[in-house]
Amino acid sequence: MMRARALLQHFVTDRGGIISVEMAFLSVFMVSLAVGLFDFGRYALDQSRVESAVRAGTQFAMRSASDAANTDAVEAAARLDLAGLADSFTVTARRYCACATVELACTQTCGDGLYAPMYAEVIVTGSTDLLFSYPGVQDPATVAAISNLRVR
Repeated sequence: MMRARALLQHFVTDRGGIISVEMAFLSVFMVSLAVGLFDFGRYALDQSRVESAVRAGTQFAMRSASDAANTDAVEAAARLDLAGLADSFTVTARRYCACATVELACTQTCGDGLYAPMYAEVIVTGSTDLLFSYPGVQDPATVAAISNLRVR
């Protein structure tokens, strides 16, 4: 009985293994934090790539009205900016004309007698697969950017 009591007393007062337990809890927290930072860093990088591709398509479209009308070339300029990642992203370009908020043919005139202003629109969308599921974050996470530019 005395031996069991001495052994129990030793476990209660000995602090030798407490650092190991603290390190175990801390390492789980640090690894979880690192994985989360990695996931959201990849998401931010993909969002930056999408925004850059939209900018490249818009810059091509703003060269002239004929370039804005060539939606295949605008999409190609955006895909070229994605540099090898174009297969995992969807690129859409269109040219449209509108008076106020009403879209119409680019040969029509607005109420003031002038031709309807022409716009170029570039949309790039994609998704990023996350390593883990996070509360309030859909998986895969959607990355998207859109740009509208008045050409004439």
